[in-house]
Amino acid sequence: MALLFEETSVKVKESGVFTDRLCYGFSPNNLDHSVIQAFVGEENYQRFAELFPKALYDPESYSSIMFGKDGSDFEMYVEYGGDIMSYDIGKDEECVYHSLDSAHYRFVYEYIQTKVNPIIYSSLMYSIHPDKCDIIYCKKTRRHLFSYLLKYKTFVRVPSIKKQLIEALRSIHDTEIDMDDGLYVSYIGIAVTWDGKPEMSVYFRKTDTT
Repeated sequence: MALLFEETSVKVKESGVFTDRLCYGFSPNNLDHSVIQAFVGEENYQRFAELFPKALYDPESYSSIMFGKDGSDFEMYVEYGGDIMSYDIGKDEECVYHSLDSAHYRFVYEYIQTKVNPIIYSSLMYSIHPDKCDIIYCKKTRRHLFSYLLKYKTFVRVPSIKKQLIEALRSIHDTEIDMDDGLYVSYIGIAVTWDGKPEMSVYFRKTDTT
């Protein structure tokens, strides 16, 4: 099995803080289907196979394949040519993450600034300035006015941006939030629902490269 990475996250919405997500990323060159089936369950595996048969059975053209567990829910992600496709079984929702041209990064930040509170925006600028973005994905979902996923060029150690991130997260839902200082921040997700409520996610990995 070619496991590329393990990923955890903290997601904050107005309704609460969610930290039980766990994802495994695999190299398409050596998928171990028995391990995937054990993680997602046979029924979910078959559902994913119906939606993404090429990714599971002829995956060489893909960059990476990831499976996520969020409570009792499961999701599959397939990366190809810089874009990502996903399917969430619990929500019965397919999504596409389009990677944006870097010429648009500053416009994306300017747009985000008009939709979120100043604490979130200043935290975002401090934690992942547009110049630090490797990729900005625009995620199409039926629940959001917008949803962006910002990937670092080089993953950043948690302690260097922990204070700013927690301030932003707590401005959405004011409760105690902690982060493991031994991890790296790989992505930051920022979204606003159609009724104007912000959501923010921080994704963690164990190394600064994968």
